[in-house]
Amino acid sequence: VSPYYQRGTKEDQHFAGAFDTCSNAEVGLFGGSHEVGFMHQVYDGVDFVFVKHDCYERPGGIYVDLEGQAWPDNQFRYTLLSHAACEAPLVIDFGEGASANGFTGTYGDDVVFVANDWHAGLVPLLVASKYRPYGTYKNARTIAAIHNILHQGVEPHVTFGNLGVPGEWYSCLEYQFPEHMRAHELDLGLVVNILKGAIATSDRVLTVSEGYAREIITPLGGKGLEAILGFVKDLGLDEAGLVEFL
Repeated sequence: VSPYYQRGTKEDQHFAGAFDTCSNAEVGLFGGSHEVGFMHQVYDGVDFVFVKHDCYERPGGIYVDLEGQAWPDNQFRYTLLSHAACEAPLVIDFGEGASANGFTGTYGDDVVFVANDWHAGLVPLLVASKYRPYGTYKNARTIAAIHNILHQGVEPHVTFGNLGVPGEWYSCLEYQFPEHMRAHELDLGLVVNILKGAIATSDRVLTVSEGYAREIITPLGGKGLEAILGFVKDLGLDEAGLVEFL
C-alpha cells in the first residue's frame, strides 16, 4: 500500500496500469472525516494498492515542493496513508480474477503490515489502539522497518489530536528532547514521535542490516531512540524472530 503519487513527471508512468477499485473509505483524522480512494495494480503476481487523495497529486517531490522545502502538510499526508492502509485489506474487493494469483474478495484481517519508517509508522499504533480492541486484526501482525532513524516524524505535541489515535495511547508517541536541543528556556521539548510509536507498538522491529541494527542501539546512532530500541532488544524477542539483527 503506497500513495498514488501523480506529480506530472515520468515517474507517473509507474502507475499506468492501476485502476480504480471503487472501494473508497472514510478515515477520521485532523478533526474531520476524509475520503480516500484505492487504485489497484498487479505486477509480477503481487497486488499493489495505491491510496488516492489530492494531497498526493501535486507537482514537486514526494516529500518536498518544487523549491525543495518539505511539504507543510506531510504529517497529514502520512497520517492519512496509515489510516488508509489499515482500511485497505478490509474494504477492497479484488473480485474474481482481479489478482494474478487468483485471490478474490478482501484480504480481511489475516495480514502482516510492514510499516516502513515514520511515514507508515502510525499503522502499528492504529492496529493496536483502534482495531484489535474491537476484535479486528487480532490475527494480524505488525512490523516496524527502520531504514533511516534520523527521520522520525516529529511534530509539536499539540498535534497529537490530529492523528486519530485514542487519547489513552498518547504515551506511545510522547517524546521530550533533551535541554541542549530545545529552542529556548521556556521550550519543554515535548513532541509526538511517530517512529517511537511504531517501535513501541509493533510486534517486530526490523532494520536494513546487522551493522545498522547495532548502530541504532548506541547513543550516537540511535538519535534519541536508542533507549526504547535497547529495551526491545532486552525483551529477548529476537529469539522469537524479532530482527536477527537486534
